[in-house]
Amino acid sequence: MRLGKGKKIALGIVAVLAFGALFGYIVMILWNWLVPELFHGPSVTYGQAIGLLILSKLLFGGFHGKGGRKESFKEKFRHMSPEQREGLKRKFARKWKCDFPKKESSDLSTRES
Repeated sequence: MRLGKGKKIALGIVAVLAFGALFGYIVMILWNWLVPELFHGPSVTYGQAIGLLILSKLLFGGFHGKGGRKESFKEKFRHMSPEQREGLKRKFARKWKCDFPKKESSDLSTRES
């Protein structure tokens, strides 16, 4: 049985909502099991657990596409000239008050993570 494009989209939306609802429930159960006992913190409702998920996604994960910022930065770094790379390294060193190793071969494009 083949589903039409509209039915696939609707099924995908339902699946995402169901997964989100289940994940919110799991967060609520874990929070209410651990936080009050370990940290003497408050219990949360289901709605608050969903809110915590959204807040943590905004604060720690952002809403970016596949690969995210790290891959985007790596791609930009690969296409920089050596002079641009050194300038960026100096900028980071000034901002974070640190020194980078003085290796000529230290190149983000040659490292794989």
